[in-house]
Amino acid sequence: MNYQEAIEYVESLAPTQIKPGLERFSLFMSENGNPQNNCPSLHIAGTNGKGSVTCMLAQTLVEAGIKTGRYTGPHLLKFNERFEVDAKAISDMQLAAVLTKLRSLSEAFAAKHPEHGKLSWFELLTATAFFHFAENQAQASVVEVGLGGRWDASNVLKAPVVSAIVSIGLDHMHILGETESLIAAEKAGIIKEGVPLITACKAEALASILQTARQKQAPVICLGEKENFYAAGVSKAEKEMLQALKLRLEQIDIESCLKKQLGYQRQNALLSAAILAIWEIRTKKSCLSKFSSALENFFWPGRLQFIESKNLLLDGAHNESGAKALKESIDELFPKKERSFIIGFYQTKQAEQILKTLLKPGDRVFASESQGRRAVLPSAEIVRMAEALGAEAKSYKSFAEAFAEAERLDPARLKIATGSFAVLAAAYDYMGFKTVEESRSGVIQCSTPEIFRRG
Repeated sequence: MNYQEAIEYVESLAPTQIKPGLERFSLFMSENGNPQNNCPSLHIAGTNGKGSVTCMLAQTLVEAGIKTGRYTGPHLLKFNERFEVDAKAISDMQLAAVLTKLRSLSEAFAAKHPEHGKLSWFELLTATAFFHFAENQAQASVVEVGLGGRWDASNVLKAPVVSAIVSIGLDHMHILGETESLIAAEKAGIIKEGVPLITACKAEALASILQTARQKQAPVICLGEKENFYAAGVSKAEKEMLQALKLRLEQIDIESCLKKQLGYQRQNALLSAAILAIWEIRTKKSCLSKFSSALENFFWPGRLQFIESKNLLLDGAHNESGAKALKESIDELFPKKERSFIIGFYQTKQAEQILKTLLKPGDRVFASESQGRRAVLPSAEIVRMAEALGAEAKSYKSFAEAFAEAERLDPARLKIATGSFAVLAAAYDYMGFKTVEESRSGVIQCSTPEIFRRG
């Protein structure tokens, strides 16, 4: 298959199995050499923040001279964004080659095991990451969990060096459960026997995670309200790990590292530092000395990404907890700015809760409808919700129309594109970017505020 044929094949597949489970994918990977276990790994789950943490970790390991594979999702413009080795996305030719190989293996597997059938969309993408890392002889991998944890295809990782559950919020409730406790229990499925876990979760979510961790005898280190780390239990292993972690963070002057990480990225950076400290303890491979420069070079598109020339903030807040983090960051970074939201939602998302979290009277909403495979919420419905919250609102059929009108009415207002990743993709397209990497440089990449200078 060439690149276009490979992408068309991926998009023809069902997203996931009808009945959740790892049996099929585990068997497939086992029959093909279990490449996911070829190198030490870090496994990162959570409702929000897991992509940022994955990116920070991978950037640090790369700068420490460790050849590192990074697997994330979703992509914004091209599937290639999901798969990186040494901070370079897979090329079109490489992706086509890996997918051609995996299609053949998947079809042979289905013929051999008709009771299991071919790999699903997400299984195929996860296999692509692991095969790509193995073919490039990666010395480490940082793997973001897709949906949940227990049945996520990435959970075929046998024994990561460290696992993390960054946060728990209400998202994908029709699949994961209606409460934070139930969602946390699903995400806690990534916890492995004896493998340390780092988390910023609290209250009922933390209690649910600890229940699984105790069963697996996994030490748990938590990030508290005052940016302090503490051991979740009283075991000797947890106490010793906490002490060693704190010593390593003191050696790199963690406060200095975090100075420019404002908004919700500060917590993500703190968690990343702790994960890397445990990586050093368990692998004896140093990397924390590169953490500060990694944060300088850290780029995760569409997360607090400010395009100065357009006065545009891009953020993929697509659930209530993500919207809360975005609002707090906007209030911190742009306290005096009047605000216009260019916003759109997939039909399955918590539109009303997100709008309630983000909006205040006097805000303007330019509701748009993004194009894609998934059903979107009609922009007229977004207008109705926004007006009920005291905002000015108007409906548009596309991001381009909505943004142009926001610019015309008041270019000085801070414009915020959010609600779904489809909105961000439409914003990149409107600005003429062919890849997300293009948004980090050039005349329209922001230079102020200081923390946004690289996105």
